[in-house]
Amino acid sequence: MLSANFPVTNISFINILSGYKEYLAIEGYNAKTVTSIHTQAQEFLSCLETSGIRDIYDIEPVHIQRHYDYLQTRPLLRQEGALSGSMLRSHIYSIRLLFSYLVLNQALEVNPFSGQLHFVNTITPYRLAISEAEVQTLFSAAETPRERALLCLAYSGFRRTELSRLNCSDLLFDEHYVIIRRGKFNVRREVPLPPRVIHMLREYYERERVILCRANDPDARQAFLLSKKGYRLSGEAASKLFKEILDRTDLPKDIVLHSLRHSYATHLNDRGAPIELIQKLLGHKHYDTTSQYMNYQLFHTNKKTA
Repeated sequence: MLSANFPVTNISFINILSGYKEYLAIEGYNAKTVTSIHTQAQEFLSCLETSGIRDIYDIEPVHIQRHYDYLQTRPLLRQEGALSGSMLRSHIYSIRLLFSYLVLNQALEVNPFSGQLHFVNTITPYRLAISEAEVQTLFSAAETPRERALLCLAYSGFRRTELSRLNCSDLLFDEHYVIIRRGKFNVRREVPLPPRVIHMLREYYERERVILCRANDPDARQAFLLSKKGYRLSGEAASKLFKEILDRTDLPKDIVLHSLRHSYATHLNDRGAPIELIQKLLGHKHYDTTSQYMNYQLFHTNKKTA
């Protein structure tokens, strides 16, 4: 079994997969995701064995590229058709993570993913950023302090579940930052907020939230974002509220709330922020995940060329 910080040699693919599955569980992936990522990595290694590659030291970037090319034409196992763009990305993510795991465990010194690889750009609107001008258009369309607070937090890198979980005690207005106590994989992080954002969040807290907080519910009394009925705003309700704001603009209607998280990362990168800082602010556990954010096109650019 592979474990972090222990050098290993002469590892069979079976042992690699066994250790990889345990690693995924330790990292906090849910059971369904562990099974999916493990199965995709298993398919990759099985294809290598079929082609005569049975040693991890013999794996080169060309083998990853060949597997990706194969996946583009591989028929689905349970129905007609080929893999969707999202499934192709999932396969590549599982393989990328596999090699990151092997490098972490000192089983490999060189990551094959560092070579020249070419993957078809199948980015979905969910993963696209919008320009700073388009972000401003959204803020201009917001009609209430609550709507502006939602946009502020989403454009500060909050995931939908993090928006919903946020409590009033997590906002330190005077210190100009917010604490995300339980992000993805239960990662805690602190996000600094500029004065303008603090002003809009405080405006909602002192003016609108006081009116909304009328439900006789202890959880609602702690929650920062509330529904119109005074209960904690759910992730689904947050997306619906964002859609109401978006519908008041001329922006593409398939922009989603999560697009603001990607926009936040993209704009920080454009302004020269180190990727290590962006990784910390987004709450990513892996550098590879953050680096993928940096490769996304702007939404309006993609729409023009589509």
